[in-house]
Amino acid sequence: MYIDFMNIENTLDQTDLEALLHGFKQTAEYYKCVYCDAEFKEGIIYPSESQLMDARRAAAVHVQDAHSGPFKALLHQDRKITGLTELQVELLDLLHSGYSDAEIARMGGGKAESTIRNHRFQLRKRTREAKVLCALMELLDIHSEKKKAADSDFYQFAGPLTVEDERVVVTNREAEKIKNKYLRVQTIEDNHTIPLELMRWPKKQKEKLIVLDYIARLFEPDREYSESAVNTVLSEVYEDYVTLRRYLVDYGLLIRQPGGGAYRRSSR
Repeated sequence: MYIDFMNIENTLDQTDLEALLHGFKQTAEYYKCVYCDAEFKEGIIYPSESQLMDARRAAAVHVQDAHSGPFKALLHQDRKITGLTELQVELLDLLHSGYSDAEIARMGGGKAESTIRNHRFQLRKRTREAKVLCALMELLDIHSEKKKAADSDFYQFAGPLTVEDERVVVTNREAEKIKNKYLRVQTIEDNHTIPLELMRWPKKQKEKLIVLDYIARLFEPDREYSESAVNTVLSEVYEDYVTLRRYLVDYGLLIRQPGGGAYRRSSR
């Protein structure tokens, strides 16, 4: 099962080429499927029919069994994700299945073999263009890093979000202003240190998302928390911890495991 468009788009933005080639990415403790919520913890042995396998192998088997392998899982994403036409998807699928240009031409209703070769040529051209664009964006990121311009650098959220619109376009300077406006850091009450306190609930959606992201950082990435543990952390931040918890889950900043008994903060 594929996750929804906004989630997969956001996930792919945070996924490097190696992870796409395998269909799963590695974090400190887990191997996580790129295309669904499946994850496999390092150090655990997983059974599969008559075999026992480590977490990495189990993740690879999952991608193959649940998503038909990394090639087809990526190929059959929405066109808004791949940028491929239906014809290009069909051609790549057939080439991956081992068909020759001549066989594909015949399967296409008697098309000329040269037509198939031209389609392949155009795909190779797009590959070169994609490499150039990737290099340019990497160099741009390096350049931006060197400039250290807080007013032009974009704020990096703690993990993948369930939204992808103008709410997430926030500069570091904006985020800092929002934090200072709504959050109090490291306060002490009755000899008890409160790491973060929400002074008032924002009305604007962008401000709300930034505040929630700072709160989400109170949880260690990829560590499981019981609901009571989550409530304990959030109750120190704001009296209406139930609302905080709901928003954190809705925006994907906390992931609620099936059944609601455990939560974790997803890492990038």
